[in-house]
Amino acid sequence: MAKLDDPEEEQVYTPAVRREMYREIAEEKEEKEEREKEMRPRERDYEKEHADKTAEIRGQEEAGRSTFYRLRFIMLYYALLYSTLFYSTLLYSTLL
Repeated sequence: MAKLDDPEEEQVYTPAVRREMYREIAEEKEEKEEREKEMRPRERDYEKEHADKTAEIRGQEEAGRSTFYRLRFIMLYYALLYSTLFYSTLLYSTLL
């Protein structure tokens, strides 16, 4: 039971007080909706995501091919260089 001296009980419900109460309720409702919105799964466009990822991977493949061929050329060049050096030193050592 509330006391008769309680200031909460004596509060008069004037239009200003009611407006303030409704504003607080509206704020609480907004906060609750925001929390619920954050908890919901995000909306996704699977076709767009797939198209974007496919384009990204194709671009990486093209870049990777050029890198692959460049590295392959360098490896073959050094293999040829070292094999030539090896065989020339071998040949030179047999001639001595």
